[in-house]
Amino acid sequence: MGPLDKLGLIPGWYGMELAVLTGFFFGLALERAGFSDPRKLVNIFYLRDFAVLRVIFTAIVTCAVGLGVLWAAGLYRMELIYILPTKLTAQIIGGFIIGVGFVVGGYCPTTSVVGAVTGRLDAVVFLLGMCLGVVGFFVPFRLWSGLYDGVQGQILVPEVLGLSHGVTLLLIVAMAACMFMVAAWVEKKINKEDVFAQASG
Repeated sequence: MGPLDKLGLIPGWYGMELAVLTGFFFGLALERAGFSDPRKLVNIFYLRDFAVLRVIFTAIVTCAVGLGVLWAAGLYRMELIYILPTKLTAQIIGGFIIGVGFVVGGYCPTTSVVGAVTGRLDAVVFLLGMCLGVVGFFVPFRLWSGLYDGVQGQILVPEVLGLSHGVTLLLIVAMAACMFMVAAWVEKKINKEDVFAQASG
């Protein structure tokens, strides 16, 4: 809610209330989309259901296009967005760990909360395990604090590619469209093979 506050679109003291309300409807949308069911999430790794990929890429494209249009129209300043500094080693290891947890547990942090709210016991266990993992990470933090050395700063895709923001945005949209088509083809092929295998068995 920070940028809205900085732009003066909402009073500062409304930020938390609006964040809670936004989080509620986001969780409701996830539940209605079936993302509280770990089978829905894990099926992407078995190439049977790419709903997660579609949602993520749609969110990325919507956000990128929206911010790009507002920025081009002079209605928004990109410097209002906080960009996490790149800490490559720590982020690669962290991404690997959360990826393994995703496959094994069938949840990500957000969907585990949604699953727990809907009464799924496995989601509650996953959520508790995640909380223990957070504590287990921070208590002995000095043991691996060296992973955070060598911060590369705020690295943006246009800067890495040497392209303008507009061209980069077009590439992101094109990549998403290609991913959607490939995902649809793979889904159809894999699910057709599954049906054939079941019929043969």
